[in-house]
Amino acid sequence: MIFTFESGAGYTFAEIDYEGTSDRVTLEDSWDTGAAASRMAEGTPPYYNGRNYYGQTLESREVILSYALESDTRDHLFALVRNLKTIFNPLDGAGVLTQTMDDGITAFCLDVVINGEPVCPPGKQNRKHWFQRFIVRMKAPIPFWYAPTRHMLNFQSFVGGMTLPLTLPMNFGEAGSSTEAINAGNVPTPLYVVFTGYILNPCLSLGYEDDPNYKEIRINQEILEGETLVINTAQGNHTVDWFDAFGTPTNGFGYLDPSSEFFWLLPGYNYLTYATSESVGTGASCTVYWYDRYLGV
Repeated sequence: MIFTFESGAGYTFAEIDYEGTSDRVTLEDSWDTGAAASRMAEGTPPYYNGRNYYGQTLESREVILSYALESDTRDHLFALVRNLKTIFNPLDGAGVLTQTMDDGITAFCLDVVINGEPVCPPGKQNRKHWFQRFIVRMKAPIPFWYAPTRHMLNFQSFVGGMTLPLTLPMNFGEAGSSTEAINAGNVPTPLYVVFTGYILNPCLSLGYEDDPNYKEIRINQEILEGETLVINTAQGNHTVDWFDAFGTPTNGFGYLDPSSEFFWLLPGYNYLTYATSESVGTGASCTVYWYDRYLGV
């Protein structure tokens, strides 16, 4: 497998970048890339045998990568270490670690922060005249891996109902449509929803109305032509942003119906419905984006 990294400052790292140069960077080992620890929620009432189980949540995921650095001179080796410490700088914020599998095609991404300055351990087994072992520690606050390709689902703004020849009673159509969205991952994944005007009182729902797990995001407001309402349902990052025709954002939480829930796509097939009281213009739409998420790779 091959790991590549893009830092929060825009620096990139890949072993292949050093092929054909005097420097060589080789992955020796990786740890904790396959499992994240869990935290179990339990409770024990007075005079109760055993414990009540309430569920589990995952801890942040730690990833450790060990590289062997080689160069043709000692000065070039020191320069290589400085360059890598610039790329793996813990002060640059969150970056993206990408793991490409042995087939060279399948890849998974993980949002990570560099956990401390990379280490160049001492000792003869770790350091020689033209050789240095280089260890990078990363931590993923959100422990889920995700596919690098983002899915997009664009709902039809208006479903026509009138056909020729005309028959009575006539159906002139309804604003909205339904379809299935597939989360190919094995854990739920959040949504990024974009409503584009002109539309009145748009609603995006998950499941059927008689389903006990039915959820919806309902907007009690008209969205004018040229305006957009953007909703992010990610855990810890719930946002509702209203953009006017000039692209100026404002807080849009006040337009949400109290019954709205920031729902996620479950693994497998998900039945989504988009509806609106009124939809005018070719630009009126509802677009949903998501990534397939995985517990481990």
